[in-house]
Amino acid sequence: MTITESDQETYQSTVSDFQPQITEDACLPTAIKNILDDLAERRDISGLSMSQSDVNDLCEYREGFYSQEEIIPEQLTHEVSEYGYEAVEATGHQMDFEYLQSIIDREDASLPIVELDPEYFLDVEGYRVQEAENMPSHTVIVFQINDEQVLYYDPYEKFFESSSRIEEAPCTWPKTEFFELWSGRFEERWTLWLDRSEQQPLAQFET
Repeated sequence: MTITESDQETYQSTVSDFQPQITEDACLPTAIKNILDDLAERRDISGLSMSQSDVNDLCEYREGFYSQEEIIPEQLTHEVSEYGYEAVEATGHQMDFEYLQSIIDREDASLPIVELDPEYFLDVEGYRVQEAENMPSHTVIVFQINDEQVLYYDPYEKFFESSSRIEEAPCTWPKTEFFELWSGRFEERWTLWLDRSEQQPLAQFET
């Protein structure tokens, strides 16, 4: 399987509507807003879309203090359950590239958010950052996986592009190296996405 020209076109079309993070520690709430908006458009369920301020409140995000990651799955499920959805969180041995691709391939699931080790920033060519030892994990949205690369959206794009050494934010990464970053020092292969709830049939919300 390869990342095709069609995949690239779909990626560009989708991310053109995505909102980049406006503060350096807001990657998680920004990524959540983007996958909500994308799923709302694909499934024609406008109620799934949320404002950035509402997502920030849901995540208990405060600039300089990051988000309260442990509360997000329950809080997010509470917001989307009336539309037949729930937030799903998985880590470690539960997650691999095959499972991640199966989420991406499902039309009724959102794109998955994954957590990367902050060493990622040290590996972005041309980007200068302080030692990553005290930095938090970073979240990106995965679009497609092939035998060699991962195609993803990084909400940090505006901060990358403000650097005089980077013309365009990274959106592909070598598969083996991506897996290592995904399996980093924090929660191993942490992943979050929206999926259909078993308790409520989705059909009643679709138009």
